[in-house]
Amino acid sequence: MASAAQIGDESEFLRTVDAAFQDSDNAVLVAFRVAKSQASWSVAGRRNRLTTKPRVLAITAMRSSSTQKFSVNLQVLKYSSGGLQPAKVYKLKHLTKIEAVPNDNTGCTFVMGFDNLKSQSVAPPQWTMRSLDDRNRFLTCILKLCKENLGRLPKIQGMDVVELALWAQANVKGLPIGSPVQADSVDAERDQKEGKVTVERELLSKAEEDDMEALLGAYLLGIDEAEAFSERLKRELLALEAANVHAILESEPLVEEVLQDLDSAMAGVEEMEIWLGVFNIKLRHMREDIESIESRNNMLEMQVQNNALLVGELYKLLERLHVPSEVKDKRTELEKLKSTFLRRASDFLRNYFSSLVDFMITDKTYFSQRGQLKRPDHADLRFRCRTYARLLQHLKSLDKSSLEPLRNAYCHALNLLLRREAREFANELRASTKVSRSSGAWLDGSTSGSGFSGSGSDTATATVSDAYAKMLRIFIPLLVDEVMCHP
Repeated sequence: MASAAQIGDESEFLRTVDAAFQDSDNAVLVAFRVAKSQASWSVAGRRNRLTTKPRVLAITAMRSSSTQKFSVNLQVLKYSSGGLQPAKVYKLKHLTKIEAVPNDNTGCTFVMGFDNLKSQSVAPPQWTMRSLDDRNRFLTCILKLCKENLGRLPKIQGMDVVELALWAQANVKGLPIGSPVQADSVDAERDQKEGKVTVERELLSKAEEDDMEALLGAYLLGIDEAEAFSERLKRELLALEAANVHAILESEPLVEEVLQDLDSAMAGVEEMEIWLGVFNIKLRHMREDIESIESRNNMLEMQVQNNALLVGELYKLLERLHVPSEVKDKRTELEKLKSTFLRRASDFLRNYFSSLVDFMITDKTYFSQRGQLKRPDHADLRFRCRTYARLLQHLKSLDKSSLEPLRNAYCHALNLLLRREAREFANELRASTKVSRSSGAWLDGSTSGSGFSGSGSDTATATVSDAYAKMLRIFIPLLVDEVMCHP
């Protein structure tokens, strides 16, 4: 069984490949050792990778007797016990694309797409060349044959076309085929072989060929004309730059409008920057306030902790401190003395206020006498009460609540005195105010038409008003003084 390791150098390898087509009219133009990896899609949509198998890719050519054109085929040969045997034939005219496999970092693996594949459920095989030179030589031969015999190029995906063109220009002498394919060599090769293998040729319609040529015409690339291709790119770049300059000049109003918008936007940005500066200042002040508050809070927390520790220590000291029983007895005795003093002092002051007011009420010299209207005077009362001011201060220091009953007792006695003074003053004021009998008509509300009666009513009204005003002028200030002196 022949294998790739048993095949010697390139010349021997080509003779071995050529021997596989000795019974056909196909002339071998070039052949490559490759690895074929077939992948299929399962029902669940997962891709199952099969075992890689060694194969040989050979490009063959055969002149067509009807059209006097060459029929170029891509032959797949497999190793068997009898040597290399053709396994599958692809017509070059059906080749539509050559796509590099992205998972292969070497760039030597690619997939070829044909437009006449009947089963689309089976993924196309992947072909792996031994080196990048083999891949570039294979692609260059394919592109040359497609351009010269078909007038079009397949679509190249995932490969650098410019790099491929530069490689072809540098290795144009080492290519195994000329340009175009020599008819004599192909005919001689065909005449020496016995038997003929006929491969069905499917022609495109004229309309389809015209559409494909129009579509692919813009993408035709001369592999052996890299300098011309570079010049063409430069010319197209200059044309594009000129078109861009012309478009900019024509769109001057739009540019002006854009500039105005940019100016307004810049003004907005500057205003925003000012506001941001203001906000930054406020934030800085706020940050300082927060830091001050945090420092005060830390101090307060420390103070609270210290106070808690101090209270705890004080409680511990109180637990250890031994208070003698004599001190407790003295404190109880002092409490009894204080309560006794407060009670007796309060009783004394209440009795004193009552007796003082009773004395003033019984003494008629303090009130108005008949025929003598006297203004009430509480100076003597205040003087006598002021004598016990120190006693009131002691009571307040001992127990503030003891002052409330004393205040009520004083107010009660003072109210009795004020009512007596007001009554005596009113009686004397009433006796001293003379009103004629004719004033009864005014008191009864009669309406007399005489002018004399009206004059008497006015006089009586004025007299009574003066008496009430006099009483108010005397007693209102007296009440105010008492309130201010004894709040």
